Amino acid sequence: QKKDFFIDGLSFNAFSSYNRLNRISIDTASRTYNWEGEIISTQRSTGEFSLPKTRFLFDQHSWVTNAGLSYQLNTNHQFNANIAWSYLDRQGRDTFIASEDDPFDQPNSLDKKVIGLSYDLTALKGKLQTSFLIKYFNLDILARDARQFEFGQFEILDLRTVEERLGYGVATRYDLSNQWQVKASYEKTYRLPEPFEIFGDGLLILANPEIRPESSDNLNINFTYQSEAQNNWNFTYGLNGFFRWTDDMIFPALGGQLISYENQRSIYIRGVELDLKTTWKNQLNIGVNGTYQDVLNHQEFNAISGRSNTFFGERMFNTPYLFANATIDYALKEKMDSRFRWSFSYSFNYVEEFFLNYPNVAQGGSRFTIPTQLLHHISTTISSVDNRYNLSLECRNLTNAEAYDDFALQKPGRAFFIKIRYFLNTDLKQTK
Repeated sequence: QKKDFFIDGLSFNAFSSYNRLNRISIDTASRTYNWEGEIISTQRSTGEFSLPKTRFLFDQHSWVTNAGLSYQLNTNHQFNANIAWSYLDRQGRDTFIASEDDPFDQPNSLDKKVIGLSYDLTALKGKLQTSFLIKYFNLDILARDARQFEFGQFEILDLRTVEERLGYGVATRYDLSNQWQVKASYEKTYRLPEPFEIFGDGLLILANPEIRPESSDNLNINFTYQSEAQNNWNFTYGLNGFFRWTDDMIFPALGGQLISYENQRSIYIRGVELDLKTTWKNQLNIGVNGTYQDVLNHQEFNAISGRSNTFFGERMFNTPYLFANATIDYALKEKMDSRFRWSFSYSFNYVEEFFLNYPNVAQGGSRFTIPTQLLHHISTTISSVDNRYNLSLECRNLTNAEAYDDFALQKPGRAFFIKIRYFLNTDLKQTK
């Protein structure tokens, strides 16, 4: 990064990285077990997950580059230009049974570019700040020998897809007073699919090279109140309402043991977020936030049959609608033996029960749900006064409560972590 890049007021920053990933998936089990862990059969011709046994590996190369220019004309006007560019190629093979239809036998590639231009205006003695932006999205997919499941069998596809989109938006903030602030924003934007959503993993996640970018109209309205300090206490309250009109939302679809990502034609999202924060003497920090959202199927008619959509207006499955988090951080100001500092943290995560399928779908007389979850976590850190020595202890899911992901797969229970950190360079520790 460089300030006053060639001319006064012009700033330049850039970041670039290269990554290489080698992944192997082994499914060569020859035995079948019962729930007691006893062997009930041997010499299976299939693996545990895949139909034929497999030892599948792929080699992936990826490049990511972000760069930006910012020109500060004066205290009221600023211009910005940014680019985010990522490129990935992947090639794989099955080393257990060589086959001409191995997924990724030929290189697959994904090229994504997002170019943005914006103008920032500051007015009314700094009380009003407004940004206008425009974005160009480019997606280039080359899927050769990508494995896709069609009509009860795997099909190998070669497909080239190029997508171009133009987005735009405006965001504004106005200080009503020293305590009150209001924000509002609107954006027409897109989300380009990720590599695993397009190419799968060659084993359990199926490829969908025809997947399209998400298109979304986003509206946000926010009110923030920050109280004046009283008796060393500071309070901040935030209320945010959000609305999303989304077409082609990328959504995971289950098919037995396999999963693929597909586009949902029309989704309407509305919700509210509440955020509360308080601090005391820069020692105690308490934060609570909660979200309620309706993620609704908004497709009125079936795209294939043209008939009315049975699930129109229903909440989308595998999507939480009510969840909350809270954290308490306390730092002991006094130094133990004048050499160490101590801090303590507690947090909890709450997720209300939600559905594995559309709420009006019943099977066996009961609705399949992911149960309500409440998880508690604690941690403590001891560090030297100069921050050179650091020891952290953490317990996640303190009560060993049952925890699940969005597909009702159980997560690990209580877990303990320890982290020891030592700074060799006294300059580095000051940047923490």
